[in-house]
Amino acid sequence: MLSRRFHGFAFALAVFLTLLAPHPASARKATPDDVGSVIEFDRRRFDVKADGRYTFRGEYQIRIVNENGRDSQSEQALAFNSGASTLRVLAARVIGAEGRAVDVPKRNIELREAGESIKFFDTQKQMIISFPNVRIGSRIFVSYEIRFSEVPAPGQFSATVYADRALTEAMSVEIVSDRPLARWASDPGRRFAFESDRVGTRFREVAKSVKPLDLAIVDEDFQAFDPAGETVFSYSTVKAWGEYAPSLIAEIEKLTSARLPESLAGIVAQVDRRAPVVDQLNRVTSLMNEEFRYFGDWRRRNGTHAPRSLESVAESRYGDCKDLSLVAAALFRALGFKAYQAWIYRGEEPYNPRAYELPSDALFNHAVTYVEAGGKAYWVDPTNAVSFAQGIFVDIADRPAFVLNPEKPALIDTPTMRAEESAWSSDIRLEVAGNGEVKAKGTVRSSGRMAILMTSNNFFHSPESNDYWLIRSISGSERVVGFKVGDYERRSRVVGDLAIDVEYRLEDIGLRTSAGLGFPLARDPVVDAALVDARDRLAGIWLGAPKTGVQRFEIANVRKVGNENLDCSIESPWAKFSRRVRATPRGVSITDRVESLRKLIPVADHRSPEFAAFQKRVKDCFYRAAVVLQLR
Repeated sequence: MLSRRFHGFAFALAVFLTLLAPHPASARKATPDDVGSVIEFDRRRFDVKADGRYTFRGEYQIRIVNENGRDSQSEQALAFNSGASTLRVLAARVIGAEGRAVDVPKRNIELREAGESIKFFDTQKQMIISFPNVRIGSRIFVSYEIRFSEVPAPGQFSATVYADRALTEAMSVEIVSDRPLARWASDPGRRFAFESDRVGTRFREVAKSVKPLDLAIVDEDFQAFDPAGETVFSYSTVKAWGEYAPSLIAEIEKLTSARLPESLAGIVAQVDRRAPVVDQLNRVTSLMNEEFRYFGDWRRRNGTHAPRSLESVAESRYGDCKDLSLVAAALFRALGFKAYQAWIYRGEEPYNPRAYELPSDALFNHAVTYVEAGGKAYWVDPTNAVSFAQGIFVDIADRPAFVLNPEKPALIDTPTMRAEESAWSSDIRLEVAGNGEVKAKGTVRSSGRMAILMTSNNFFHSPESNDYWLIRSISGSERVVGFKVGDYERRSRVVGDLAIDVEYRLEDIGLRTSAGLGFPLARDPVVDAALVDARDRLAGIWLGAPKTGVQRFEIANVRKVGNENLDCSIESPWAKFSRRVRATPRGVSITDRVESLRKLIPVADHRSPEFAAFQKRVKDCFYRAAVVLQLR
């Protein structure tokens, strides 16, 4: 889901001035004082029946190290779906530093709804345990049991376990099942020992940690965890995706093929079937956004991941991702396209791709719509406020998705993002007056993914706020004393190329130096990421979604002071940078270009001579650069 908070505009990130030094090499594994608490043990046990239903019993103990831990851990929440499961708190107590245990009073254990969205149609709840008299040095102990009477994929069981990015001294997982279990594990640090045996006629799997799980990392900027380096393992009674959730897929297919309610048929009637495929898809989701309200959810209906019926969604005028992706698939089919619901993990950092070797319900938290038309595949997410069928949203790109085609359900990879598919540029002419005031005029352009946030923000913020932040972002200055933004399409939900004329005035050009005025050269966050000291780094470097940015300034009524060559061109597998500074008949022109080619730079690359050479070149060219000017 696109964020509804102001992060600045997408291309704004590329023009903010930063004056930060390269980040120090102070990365390290977190200590108890850093995180505030330590999980002394985390024990999990599953008892699985032949039909996939199961009982889960968990118990854990947390040691409070400082006020941070005391504040964050003194209240524990246990979430469950009361329509598909029952929860019992078996024990909850506080153990003092001296060893005396005090049970939590029953009045301190309260059943609550899990968030405000619960008022709609589900039964998600949470048990809140408030621990009394928690002090530094105390231990919090919880034991609980959840009985699952309904499961996401009827007749099947799966579980995925992540070693959290926390401090855990000991962890164990035991599964006893009526049916045999397949196991997949990625444990590059060899932190777990795995066993398989039998308990009578039943099958048993055990995973126990053999060393502390000290996976939390602190004091690293642009931190990115390489999924392939994390510890994660999963179990499933199904070995192949073609066998996963057949009854649920059949139910969803039946819901998708149902007769369209009158209101949904009305949406189809407003689509020009002669238009290109992308235009038809975007027209549908734009009309859906006008008609239906989305609320983020991945809760179950009747214990499964089945959406509500078309009739129910049409009547209520709201839905979660399962509902809206179902509606979109039904509407696309009415237009003659092949369309199916698809399950996916939504988030900028996807799961380890190898984890999909074994079917597991935990690999998904979102539903989208997969469309085939004209020999091409389209990934449509109708939960977004804007329509972008011609591309792929950042949070669902470059990862497997499970397409619920009843004839051939399969994992299909979504497209990988490319830098040229997300572009911005600014072309600004500055005139410097004798008193130092600056008048600026030019055009800002964005296309592809870079145009998404600008398009979306027009539905969540006032034109005045959008214009203000646009100018702040382009100018890179807090000294804006007046501005004007040209007309552009503000009310279309379809993402398209944007070209926006802008004018603004600044109190001054930026810096004053002993040699004259100083024009600071802006730095993209990708440059900042490339400048982190990676010598002792423990995690990858996060660059963000691939993009291309070009920033051009022509400064009139000035001349450049000095002969220092600020030009450079840097190419690497991770990013490309270039800068060109030229004297012109009227002043100085500056052109910066940034291309980020990958989402992250893995730890393995940090140690290479190529990366060291790349960092040196970036530092020599882009670190705290400025052009010194004198008025003509």
